[in-house]
Amino acid sequence: MCRLRAVELNQLRNDEKMKQKQVDDCNPQEAQTRRLKAIVDGNNAFIAEQRERLRRASADIVHNIEINENIATAVGPLAELEKETTQQKQELQESNRKLVQGQRQQRRNFLDSSPQEGVGGAPGVRTTDDKVMLAFWITYTVGLIAAYMALLQLLEVQMTTQQKIGAGATGMAVAYGLAYYCITMFG
Repeated sequence: MCRLRAVELNQLRNDEKMKQKQVDDCNPQEAQTRRLKAIVDGNNAFIAEQRERLRRASADIVHNIEINENIATAVGPLAELEKETTQQKQELQESNRKLVQGQRQQRRNFLDSSPQEGVGGAPGVRTTDDKVMLAFWITYTVGLIAAYMALLQLLEVQMTTQQKIGAGATGMAVAYGLAYYCITMFG
């Protein structure tokens, strides 16, 4: 049934073309006007389609321009901040360079003045460092003896003099060992 209808439709189309040709042969002017009208209508449809595409493309371009202007407005403060940060970085690098150079100059001055060179005096106390350490050990010894004597007086310990001296010597040896350890490890 469907094939039959398709055949009938094709036949009707062919009949329409034949009748149209017969009408066109009778009146060629009208046929030319009709064809020209079909061409003009097709051209007008094409022009309308192209105008719509142009309008959409123009709207997209305007939208993109607005987005770019908004981005440029938003990036402006960031560019200024980057400029300021770069300037601060350069200033800090310059300041650091000057500090490093000053540190190197002071180190050279210190080393040029021969800090480890002897200054005369008893053996073992020729440098300033040696003198400071001698003063420390003397003060430390006097302080330990004074603390030991005060401790014996406070506690009223019942020991002989030899026992007191032995306990004091042992305590001083431990205190000297502890002080020496602290000086070598943390000094």
